[in-house]
Amino acid sequence: MPGDQSATLDEATAHHQRGELSEAEGLYQQVLASDPDHPLALGNYAALAQATDRGELAVELLKRGVTAHPELGFLHLNLGEVQRLAGDCEAAMVSFQRALAIDDTLPVAHIGLGYALRDCGRVTEAVESLRQAVVVAPERFEGHNGLGLMLLAVDRADEAVAAFSQALTLAPTRAHLRFNLANAYRAQGDLERACEGYRDVVSREPQLTEASVNLLITLRELERFDDAVAVVAALESAALVIPEVGQELLNLGNALQQAGRLGPAERCLMRYLEHAPASADGHATLANALKKQGRVPEAMAHYRTALRRDSDNPWVHANLLQSLSYQSDISAEEVFAEHCSWAERHVGAAPPLSSSGHRDHQRLRIGYLSPDFRAHSVSYFFEPLLGGHDRDRVELYAYAEVRQPDEITERLRGQFDHWRDTTDLSDELLARQIHDDQVDVLVDLAGHTGNSRLCVMGWRLAPVQISYLGYPATTGLATMDYRLVDEHTDPPGTGTATHTETLLRLPECFLCYQPSAAAPAVAPLPAQARGQVTFGSFNALPKVTDAVVGRWAQILAGVSSSRLLLKSPSFEDKATRQRYRGLFADHGIEPGRLELRGFVADEAAHLGCYGEVDIGLDPFPYNGTTTTCEALWMGVPIITLSGSHHAGRVGVSLLSQVGLGHLCASDEERYVAVAVELASNLTELATLRAGLRDRMRASPLCDATRLGPYCDELFAELVAQAAQATD
Repeated sequence: MPGDQSATLDEATAHHQRGELSEAEGLYQQVLASDPDHPLALGNYAALAQATDRGELAVELLKRGVTAHPELGFLHLNLGEVQRLAGDCEAAMVSFQRALAIDDTLPVAHIGLGYALRDCGRVTEAVESLRQAVVVAPERFEGHNGLGLMLLAVDRADEAVAAFSQALTLAPTRAHLRFNLANAYRAQGDLERACEGYRDVVSREPQLTEASVNLLITLRELERFDDAVAVVAALESAALVIPEVGQELLNLGNALQQAGRLGPAERCLMRYLEHAPASADGHATLANALKKQGRVPEAMAHYRTALRRDSDNPWVHANLLQSLSYQSDISAEEVFAEHCSWAERHVGAAPPLSSSGHRDHQRLRIGYLSPDFRAHSVSYFFEPLLGGHDRDRVELYAYAEVRQPDEITERLRGQFDHWRDTTDLSDELLARQIHDDQVDVLVDLAGHTGNSRLCVMGWRLAPVQISYLGYPATTGLATMDYRLVDEHTDPPGTGTATHTETLLRLPECFLCYQPSAAAPAVAPLPAQARGQVTFGSFNALPKVTDAVVGRWAQILAGVSSSRLLLKSPSFEDKATRQRYRGLFADHGIEPGRLELRGFVADEAAHLGCYGEVDIGLDPFPYNGTTTTCEALWMGVPIITLSGSHHAGRVGVSLLSQVGLGHLCASDEERYVAVAVELASNLTELATLRAGLRDRMRASPLCDATRLGPYCDELFAELVAQAAQATD
């Protein structure tokens, strides 16, 4: 090459290194005009193009280079990297392999090939590629770090800890290596060391907010809530100063809403959406924050926007479905159509499952599918059914999507014949497991709630498939044969046109409640000591709609000097407390008559809060279930409104079991009147309170011997009918 072109290239490189990219680009173009295949000019110009978000130009330049100079490994290496960043993992693998064919001692080529293999789903091969990077260059931290990442991806956390530790030894100042090591400790189950690692990262690199987010999540898993509060405060401060950038701002907003700091989360997410208005994740996360604040119509608008941006996301769609139950202005037909749309959109063709032949097992095989085999409200109602099965007649299978197992998980595990951990199984692998287990009856306990595996129920995996307990509406699945209800929640003659399932009405009540062993004794009627009646509701805030606030305000106005105690995790958020005080103020209720209480971690202390409540108020159109049972067990009668669909009639079912049908109102005016009437006679209210636990204990609602035997008979009959229909 002529000397003047070498000088031009040197000048271009100098501009490039100083960040003077326009000047550098012009000079690279000048060199290539004279020598179109100059390898260094092509490589440097491609790097500049990649850095300025012109990946297509970078690929074009490097393809020119490898065509002209196939013997130069660095060109193949650089081409592989830009192809990988562009999402073309197959082409990237070929380029990295060509670079290694020229020189197999290039550690960056082994690393690049490993990441490309991972991106293509070939993670096991990716591990081996990163191992080779460590072999050829054990002194470079990048190979050890990449190996750790691949090992984490295949759930080999112990080995990942060793790899990240070695990387950190080689590069002790790199914060991201400490972060990766903390993640490995967390995957290993060593949450204490994970916390130490995240704290170390935060102290060194406070701008790495993902470390604060993971620290917060881990502290909450350890139930170290006081420590978590301090981290939340730091995150709130970070939200005020974080640059207007993408994923980091979204992650921060998500962490804040999960931590219950809903106002700061909303502001953070709104800032993010100003810069990324088409982000489905941004709209869905904002919708979650709004829903927790009780702002359901606004949340639904953002869920719908997210769904338009990402129509294939079943979780966004499921969140929208859950929100429908809170709305009184949506018809049952519209709710049904939306659920059927979910099934049509998100349940694909069933995987090919080979026939396993005739089912010749002796006992009836019942499988229960749930993410809630843990400290969750579903377990309060499921465990009595589980323990009531006749184990000589039935064989029980658990399909447990439990991300954070606890003591209750272990207790439930011991009551199943077979326990399948599904957290690492794809839908297809889970379907194969259920199919191979030859389950006769498959019962889903989650519906469209969080971490559900409902998509697999869209395939025919058992002769009888049933929806029960965890979701208050149809699943929308044509393959879901039945839904278990009772004559109070779904009166005979109703529901046929708005369910894909056939409704099976269990005798008396569709569920059985298992009271907590931590429940304290029933406290005396607080009104007799305070001289004023306290109404209360401990329900999730999305149920406390503007219409509910209006009626509760009328009740307060009708009972002189009465007060209202509302308890919800969402009230940890200052903005949410202010909003609800404002809603009641709009109806003439001064703030002093409201007490808004947040999360109480200790179960006994939580239940003890009912000792401050005289009369419970059930929200509508979505009633409480666990909250109603807890209140009744703690001696607090509940006023409910009889609705038109299952979610709005659970209160009728529960109160009917304990002889409190007179507290079920037929309309909103009567709802207010019943509450005011009950508050007018404290002597009668005190007597009712004192005897309510015994009344409940003796009722079908707490009869643990009732459901199990009945379901054994029912399920056997349904399986026989299914077999007869296929003959």
